[in-house]
Amino acid sequence: MNASSYKTLSDSELLQQLLTLDEAAWREFHRRYDRMIGSCVHRVVTRFNKVVASDAIQEICGNIYASLLANDMHKLRRFEVERGNKLGTWIGLISINATWDYLRRTVRRPVVDPMMLSERLHDDVDFIGRQIAREDCDRLAAVVRTLPPRDQEFVRLCFFEGASPQEVADALGLGLKSVYTKKHRIMRQLRDAFAAQAARTPAGVAVSAAA
Repeated sequence: MNASSYKTLSDSELLQQLLTLDEAAWREFHRRYDRMIGSCVHRVVTRFNKVVASDAIQEICGNIYASLLANDMHKLRRFEVERGNKLGTWIGLISINATWDYLRRTVRRPVVDPMMLSERLHDDVDFIGRQIAREDCDRLAAVVRTLPPRDQEFVRLCFFEGASPQEVADALGLGLKSVYTKKHRIMRQLRDAFAAQAARTPAGVAVSAAA
């Protein structure tokens, strides 16, 4: 297979080549997703630029690539092509989770400025903002990770990136009505799951979610 052929590979085909440690496939992976990985990391890290080293983004990106190769490429093998998810969405979630894990290790307790939250989040997601502002970042992240990958991407776009309903619909291939329905369902799930997890966790104890 020549180099140009890799550009036409589907997610499933590229994944299979990655799992064989095909160097050309990994170069194609880098071409497709390196900018997205950096963007995901940057969006999280810049919220804590006062307490995170200036070279953190480069370090985290390096850690992400290393984690994809670790344990016989376990994270890549977990990707479920048959569920219709996009490989890019899966890599984005891995990148965001890895960034939060890095912050938990290097910053004792990441605190989000409530003023920043009020500017970034929609008025109808006050629940999310309140939990983060109360330094419940770890518990909330653990709850979000219990959702299917596609719902996690919805949460990222809608609640943390502040994307408009139309932007979310375009990104995920949904109808506009479906976006509003999905938002209501996910908000209910998060409220219920967060309340249940908080009840099981003593106050002040952070819950570390597995990557």
